[in-house]
Amino acid sequence: MKSLFLLFLFAIIVVAASMFFKGHSNSVNLYHICGKQVPWYDAMFLDAIRDRSSCEKYQ
Repeated sequence: MKSLFLLFLFAIIVVAASMFFKGHSNSVNLYHICGKQVPWYDAMFLDAIRDRSSCEKYQ
């Protein structure tokens, strides 16, 4: 039972870290490519920004 709890806790930490880094990456890309400031917790659900053509969705 204790090992199952530790596995569940580890999975939650991995998912949270993944969501943070995805949001941070999208937020930084929006700032540098589009010139918009968006917090990481809002940017984690956005599509990835690769170039200026994808900025039109977020204006």
